[in-house]
Amino acid sequence: MRGIVRTRAKVRRSQHRISATTDWVDGNLRLLGKERPDLDLSGSEITARIFRLREIYVKKLDDIHSQCGLKPRMFLVLAALYRSGSPYELSPASLMRHLMWSSGGLSQLLDRMEAASLIRRYKGRSGRQGVRVSLLGKGERIIADVLDVHCKTELRFIAPLNQRERMKLVSLLRKLLITAEGPQVLPPPANMAAEADRGRRRD
Repeated sequence: MRGIVRTRAKVRRSQHRISATTDWVDGNLRLLGKERPDLDLSGSEITARIFRLREIYVKKLDDIHSQCGLKPRMFLVLAALYRSGSPYELSPASLMRHLMWSSGGLSQLLDRMEAASLIRRYKGRSGRQGVRVSLLGKGERIIADVLDVHCKTELRFIAPLNQRERMKLVSLLRKLLITAEGPQVLPPPANMAAEADRGRRRD
């Protein structure tokens, strides 16, 4: 009887060791590999983990943002305006470039944010400027506060990696992203763009 108990304990310890070194993707790909041994799943080893991590990270960050009254994607708009620099305003086209979004759904999202007194839209002072999207005081206070918690949460996500691993992962992910969509020219801060525009008008 004691021998059976010891054997069962060894099996449980062995199962625990396996579960500590395998993940959700391992299980799915193992099943798929049995069903379709002809498929090369080495691409899925990477992309499936990226997709899964995105789901986990987005949900956790959305939960944090919701505690400050932000609906999904509102944080991204506030952050884009905030990092553009004082006076924290952009045209809708510039905002989409900062967000790396298409135009789909942006107008409705801005409607909701304007109703919540987070942003305002107004006509630019000159006809050339068109519509501008600007942070209101409430939106600025919320994004300044939530960024602290947001960044600390992201640090917890990558805590298992040492500094060398983090730098290597950044380099590899950047390489994949540039291959997928091409190198991107970083947009200048809004205040720099405004200065350049004023310089062109003086010329």
